[in-house]
Amino acid sequence: MIDREARNKLAEQIRHFVAGLKDNIEFDDAVWSIRTKDRGAVRIREAMWHLYDDICRYKLKDERALPEKQQENISRCILFLKSELAYRWPAKYWEFPLLRWLLGVLTLGLVPKYLDRKWKENGAWEVWPFLTIEEFNEAKQNPVYLANA
Repeated sequence: MIDREARNKLAEQIRHFVAGLKDNIEFDDAVWSIRTKDRGAVRIREAMWHLYDDICRYKLKDERALPEKQQENISRCILFLKSELAYRWPAKYWEFPLLRWLLGVLTLGLVPKYLDRKWKENGAWEVWPFLTIEEFNEAKQNPVYLANA
C-alpha cells in the first residue's frame, strides 16, 4: 500500500532536516506525527532515527553536516518516497527489539549478526529501500524534484 500523502510529508521533512532548515527536535516531532501503514514510509522513518539524537537541539549544518555517503543514502530514500513503488523488503526479525536483544545476549551477538547478513540477501542492499538495482535505476530516470528543471 502506498500512502502518497504520508510519503510526501516524510520526504519534505527529511529534505528540510538534512538541508538544515529544521532542527532535530522539530524533525523528530514532525516525522513521528505522520500516521501511516505504508511500510516504505514507516521503514524509512525508522532509518532516519539514526541520523540524530535528542540530547541537545541542533541543525545538520557546519560540524554536524552529514557525510556525503549519508547524503547519498538519504537522497535514495527520498527518491523512493517520491516513487510509486511498494516497499518489498521482507519484515525483519528485529522489528521485535526484545527478541533481537535476547538473541544478542544469549549468543554474544552472533545470531543477530548472522540474521542481519541473511536479511540483506533478500535484495540489493546497496540501493535500499529499493529492492533491486533495476528499480533504483528506473526511479532515477524520473526524479520528481528535477522534473521541471
